[in-house]
Amino acid sequence: MNIEEALKDVYERRAELTPSAERVRAAVAARTPVRARPSGRRIALLAAAAALLVAVPVVVAVSLSDSGRTSQVTPATTSAEPTKSAPVMRLQSTWLPDGFVETKRGFGPQDTGMHRSWTNKTDQGSVSVAFVPGGEFSAAVNVKPIQVNGTEGQMIEFGVTTHAAITWRVSPNEMARVDIQLVPDAMAVAQRVAASIKPVEFEASLPVQFGWLPAGVKFDGGQSESTNGKDVYTSMGLSATNAPALAALTIAPRRLDEPGMPSEPVTVLGKPGSYLTSPNRIVAQINETYWLSIFVRPYPEAALSKDDLVRIVDSLKLGDLNFGWVGQRGLPIK
Repeated sequence: MNIEEALKDVYERRAELTPSAERVRAAVAARTPVRARPSGRRIALLAAAAALLVAVPVVVAVSLSDSGRTSQVTPATTSAEPTKSAPVMRLQSTWLPDGFVETKRGFGPQDTGMHRSWTNKTDQGSVSVAFVPGGEFSAAVNVKPIQVNGTEGQMIEFGVTTHAAITWRVSPNEMARVDIQLVPDAMAVAQRVAASIKPVEFEASLPVQFGWLPAGVKFDGGQSESTNGKDVYTSMGLSATNAPALAALTIAPRRLDEPGMPSEPVTVLGKPGSYLTSPNRIVAQINETYWLSIFVRPYPEAALSKDDLVRIVDSLKLGDLNFGWVGQRGLPIK
């Protein structure tokens, strides 16, 4: 599996949603070798090692140097403030179509965007709800004005009866979006889901938080997702100035690195692991079920050394890896 190429695909999709799309896309493309694109929805999910939706209310997760090289990102003299636990959602749907269960939760850095998704096992239809501070209404021609519980909103049409979305402002500085895909009469479903939204807040942070990070490196958001109701993949991203897709940390129910790569032993979180130089990565099994992997892209202006990666992993705060919400309706939240 080519994780670098998969991540490139994810960040290209995210670049379409950000003000600096061309800069992000060009930077990622320039540092990723041209290889055959991976196929299959499963690989795309593994690529969610950085599918981070934090820029707008749209819902859809190495330096190649030797281990002795000095980091070009100046290490912080003290531990950085850990990524803050944040509610996955401040809005809750009180109605969902029959047969839909929750499969994805995620949020952006410092409470800058939250999303949840439910899927239908029979036909892969999806219902997604996003909440994002800020945001603006679309100026596209495929939108129509709509009222959601007496609030100004937009109905977004995609030219098919199985895909629709509704975006509305829930406060002067906050927007929400319901996105329905591969569901019959999607617009009617979107309207009913949107009308059922109620204000709620609950703590359900990602199962891992960063502690120490080198100066200039910041948490870029993350998510946990399952496609089969059993295996859950958690992905979190790191970025730096001039390095928008610097690194990705993944917790997965299997080892993700390619076999046979040159490596050396390391100890992280009290567990035996491996450090690989091509690409710059640390891999370790953290319990009987899950493997942790962190790897960095070859940004010369933002390189991370082996010691940086070891310190980042050792300062991680691991939480609940049971994911009891996967496969549940989630109505109401407990």
